[in-house]
Order: sequence, then structure tokens, then C-alpha cells
Amino acid sequence: MRRLFILSIGFLSWATTGVTQSRWTVSAGPEWTEFRSLWGLRFRADYDLLKQERPFQLRPQGGARWGPTQQFRYSLGAFRTFFGEDQTLDLTFGVAAALSPLPRARFSPYATFGVSARQAWSRGWSGSRDSTGSWTGSTTPRSSTYGDVFYALGAGMRTRFGGRVFQLEIRRLSFSPLTNSVTLGTALPF
Repeated sequence: MRRLFILSIGFLSWATTGVTQSRWTVSAGPEWTEFRSLWGLRFRADYDLLKQERPFQLRPQGGARWGPTQQFRYSLGAFRTFFGEDQTLDLTFGVAAALSPLPRARFSPYATFGVSARQAWSRGWSGSRDSTGSWTGSTTPRSSTYGDVFYALGAGMRTRFGGRVFQLEIRRLSFSPLTNSVTLGTALPF
């Protein structure tokens, strides 16, 4: 029993030390369009090429978004109203840079800019009605796939708490329509 206790303490000590040295950060959080009509969950993994204690940071990143089947409706003034249903999954890979004025502080704010490639798979239907009432589109669901390159602007806060590194980040993604994302992440223990 004593050996198990000593091994447990040793493992916890190793894991805590590993967390402070880790360059991998995993994050997850909600994502929504500017019309607040479509939302999903964004998952992301970042690897810090430079140490986190430096003012400039460079990170390759990969991620995914899952959006449940949902209906949407939004208007562009009195001229046109869009309707539809959507379910989307995407995979992204890119690079992001971050600039922090206080990289060694317990609470370290930063600004970030990134460029990523995205491959998305979507299923749904869409249509629109203009001010005269005429309908354009189809209510028959169809599947599609597409790829694009997008940029992301954001701000975040990285904090060290109890030997662990956490980050909270908000980003504006240049999808069409514009999309917002908030993620909460932590450094991995390896």
C-alpha cells in the first residue's frame, strides 16, 4: 500500500511538472454566426513553437467544428429573408501568432492573428423570400463539401493556476457569414 501511495505522489509530481513545461494546449467552446442563427462546438489543439514566456508566440494548430442539425432564419432588412436547415462538420489546420505584453505574468493577456485552411461537410437546405413574397430555393436536403482559407483575429488571457496553464480566447473568424468563437483551454501534461 505504501508503494502505491509513493508511486501516486511521484506520478502527480511528474504530471504537474510536465504541465508547466508542455507546449500543447487543447481548447473547446461554442461558436456562432453573426446572425446568432447557427452555432456549433469548436475543438482546437495548438503547439507553441516558442516558449510561452516570450512576448511573441507562434503556433501551428488543428481543429474541428461540429454543428448539430438546426434551422435558421435571418433577414437583410425588409428586402429578403433567408430560411433553411444546416448540419456542418469541418476540419481546420493553420498557423497563428500571438503577441503578449506581459508573457511572464500570472495573468497574461495577448492578441492573436491566424490563417487556416478548412474542409467542411454540410447537409441541409436553404431558400429565401423577397419583399414581394416570391420564393427562391429548395426545401429538399442536399449534401455538399467545400474548402476555403480563412483568417482569425482574437484576444485571450493565459493564466497559471495551481501549476497548470489555462487560456480563455475569443476569436472572430472570416467565414461567410462572420463567425465568433470562445474557447477555454489547458496545457497537456506531456
